[in-house]
Amino acid sequence: MKINHTILSIAIFLFPVIFVTAVFALIEQAFPNTIASPLWNKLSILPDLFASNFWVALKLMLFDVHLLAIQFVQQADVVWGVYWSLSDIILLIITAMLFLPVLIRWASFSRKQKYYLIASILLCWSVLFEIWLSGCCTGGPDWWLEVFFLFKAYVSNPYLDTINWQGLYQNVADVSLILRVLLFISGVLVLRLVVLKK
Repeated sequence: MKINHTILSIAIFLFPVIFVTAVFALIEQAFPNTIASPLWNKLSILPDLFASNFWVALKLMLFDVHLLAIQFVQQADVVWGVYWSLSDIILLIITAMLFLPVLIRWASFSRKQKYYLIASILLCWSVLFEIWLSGCCTGGPDWWLEVFFLFKAYVSNPYLDTINWQGLYQNVADVSLILRVLLFISGVLVLRLVVLKK
């Protein structure tokens, strides 16, 4: 059966959004009840900001203010949320376009190639969202790996735990953007060098 390429590309784009949201809804045992766009709400100030400081405005628009927020809100407080910035959404679109022609050929790949393809997709998707768990320790959305190490630092006993979770969190937080870029590039390289190897 021939699959419509447009439908498949939309599915590839939407799947990580739905999957990540579902995972955190199950973890928190509370399904989202709010979808918001913080960036959309700030569009009115962007022209003035671009006029006064172009690079600050560009950074704000691409990275700092999220385009999509899926949240569970209770009594006006965000209990948990999953967030995508404009740059995340752009990269999700790019990955959908990148993986579309590959997934169409899924049946022709060996088992090893399929495993590497799944790893490639997960590497790319793993850097394209941030989370907020108010019941944990975050004051706002952060990359999930930062939140994990911060949570471990928050609940661990520094006198009994052999792992310095606070130090790990600080190290990851300091190089978060670089690490996310490297992981995304790694996913693309796995796709090009292993899955599509002649």
